[in-house]
Amino acid sequence: MMQSMQSFGGEALPAAVEASLSVARLSLLQSALEILRTCPEGHMDGQQLSNKLREMHPEHVHEVTTVNNGKSRKGWLRSLLAQEPLILQATGIRNDCCFFLNTGILPPGITGGVPVGAAGGAAVGTPGTGVVTGPGVRRPISSVASAGFPDAKRQKRAPGEDITTLGAKIPQHTRMELMNGAAEALRQVAFQQDHLEGSKLADMLKQQLPGSVTAAKAAVGGKGWLRALLETTAEFLRVEVPGKVEPCYRLVDGSIPPGYTAPAAMAPGPRTVPPPRAKFGQRPTSATSFQKGQHQAHTPLPPALRDMLVQSAVSVLSASEKGYLEGARLSDALRSVHPEIVGQAKHTLGGKDGKGWLKKLVEQETSIQQLQIDAVKEPCYCVAGQAPAGATVVEAPFNAAAMAGMADPYGAALAQQGYGGMMGAQQWQQQTPMTPMLPLTGQHAPSTRAPRPRQAVPEVTPAEKAAVESLLPTIIEAACQILAAVPEFMEGNKLSQALKEQYPDVVEKTKAAMGGKGWLKKVLEKDPRIVLVKVHGLCEPCYSLYEKCGGGTVEFVREPAVRRERVPPASAEGRPLRQPTPTGQDVMEKVSQEDSAELFTSAVAILEASGAGMTGFLEGSKLAEKMKAMTPAVVDRVKTTLRKGWLKAVLELEPRIQAVEVEGRNEPCYRLIGL
Repeated sequence: MMQSMQSFGGEALPAAVEASLSVARLSLLQSALEILRTCPEGHMDGQQLSNKLREMHPEHVHEVTTVNNGKSRKGWLRSLLAQEPLILQATGIRNDCCFFLNTGILPPGITGGVPVGAAGGAAVGTPGTGVVTGPGVRRPISSVASAGFPDAKRQKRAPGEDITTLGAKIPQHTRMELMNGAAEALRQVAFQQDHLEGSKLADMLKQQLPGSVTAAKAAVGGKGWLRALLETTAEFLRVEVPGKVEPCYRLVDGSIPPGYTAPAAMAPGPRTVPPPRAKFGQRPTSATSFQKGQHQAHTPLPPALRDMLVQSAVSVLSASEKGYLEGARLSDALRSVHPEIVGQAKHTLGGKDGKGWLKKLVEQETSIQQLQIDAVKEPCYCVAGQAPAGATVVEAPFNAAAMAGMADPYGAALAQQGYGGMMGAQQWQQQTPMTPMLPLTGQHAPSTRAPRPRQAVPEVTPAEKAAVESLLPTIIEAACQILAAVPEFMEGNKLSQALKEQYPDVVEKTKAAMGGKGWLKKVLEKDPRIVLVKVHGLCEPCYSLYEKCGGGTVEFVREPAVRRERVPPASAEGRPLRQPTPTGQDVMEKVSQEDSAELFTSAVAILEASGAGMTGFLEGSKLAEKMKAMTPAVVDRVKTTLRKGWLKAVLELEPRIQAVEVEGRNEPCYRLIGL
């Protein structure tokens, strides 16, 4: 990071003093980089930066500024920052002592920059010599040797310098960002291959973290930055793959399943040279004709992993306020809880690109049902028997391979399509007769409604398309005004609703021409002022203005909503009056024995009819509704007398009923004991 110097300010210093100063300068430069990186404005005045460094490292600042017989040194900050090529001095503003990081994009209000201490040099913002020419315009970082700073881009590497020394030169925050990005990239391919080539990994990091890669290259000296990053930590392992002439890397933290073997299509073979290309008119593979066009049979998903996904899906669906979830939201929720298992399920159950895995998982289970809702243009799911009103339950097709896999994972592999697949399925069915199942009745019975026919999307004529193109500037300008009024970002559905309120006709025409779903993203991606941002805690697209999100590099976090507490009414003395929660003693004093006995009898009968024994339960709200339907007059009297919490107080006196807490249910549940 910091260039070695034999003197500071042109005066020779003893070796011990120079060593102490090197440590102080290194600490100050690292802190300055971190301060400028986290600065909201993207740049900072020299006086502010000096004050922050004095607060963080008062002893280092004192050591750097008082090296000559206790005299204070002026211009120490400029001399210090001149040793760091990643820090630039702003030009074209009234305050010439303003600094920012050379990330490839100029901060707002800055028109150009030069290396610190480059007097009379060419500005970075000028054409041909700069990093950027304006806000939002990216260009490769070029050498700024003409600015009077010959080694501004990369540090020179000393001959014979080992990999550990090179890795220590990378700044800590840059190192952490690149390591996290590399780990995420390796986890994404963990269920396809157990390694990743160094060139591919470097390209992925350059696309995701261009500024951090540039900083690592500048610190190390260019070539070899990836080795200095990954081979100096215990989280990554370098492996040699036969047939590949470059280093490959993999994770060693357990993210890749033990004993995992890459699929045949991606596993490296023993060849050292690629096979010869097939000539025209010849079959390029040795596979027989009946095997062409068939997918390779995947290993079935282990029952334990499938049960974990199903249990998590049931918990998520039970906690949903609307009673169901769209397939995309359910998939995102499962991916956030079990990322490794979802990746394996996509590889096992999904197609070539992993799509359709959730639908195939639900088809094998009876605890989750697929719904078809008119207002939602994608598959929805709910807990079996809890479909909301107006939803149509989609019957799952019979799948012999899935049924085989539920009882015998090896039978599922035999039932796959291909040579001998049907024979293996028939043989397994003969050896393992299926238990006859009783037809489902009541609320668990499958729906007899015919599937809703899909509506044909009308074709858009060239004239209509041209008319819609003329309406896009109106929508984009309105979106910019709406996003300018919010502090950080706005969800896609809220932005779409706000646009629809302002221009209903324009939005409807544009939505129809863009094909319906996803129209807003297609429109907004045409303007560089609006950026699609990532918001932790939200499973939908969010948008922000370019200057508010740093060009898409800033990730936001959704703040939980503040729960408002209800203020109870105040008494005459000014103290709040709270309604006491009723207890069993209140029931004995305020409720007659006849009403209590009738409530006990009805509650026990309802729980028996619902099967809420030791292995079951019934929610308190459902139990109260059924009791009111059975004895409405008694329930109204008791509810009026005891108010909120009457059911819990009444059932406390019934020894045959037990209150239980069920995960995923945000209310008391009850069951019978002794059955």
